[in-house]
Amino acid sequence: MYTNNYLRNRGIFILIILAVALLSAWLIRPHPELETFYVDGTVVEITEGQLTTMLVEIENGDKTRLLVSQKVPDLDSPIRLIGKRYADGNVRYQIPANEDLE
Repeated sequence: MYTNNYLRNRGIFILIILAVALLSAWLIRPHPELETFYVDGTVVEITEGQLTTMLVEIENGDKTRLLVSQKVPDLDSPIRLIGKRYADGNVRYQIPANEDLE
């Protein structure tokens, strides 16, 4: 009787650990990008507080808000962004890491 419970509990424990490992691997996997491209935009608004953000109007008329961790650009200055289009149609923009904002 004791042996059967021990083996059953050990099997359940192994299944739980396996399920947690699979779930973790699924959650941290990189999401596939369909396309990466450069796009030019204009700084429309700068909001300074604990975190500095800027609103950028892109050539196609879309607007996106970005966190500024480098030197803050001037209003109405041009800026080049990296756009990443994902499988679900969502597009995310970011400032290139080596972009000089002067």
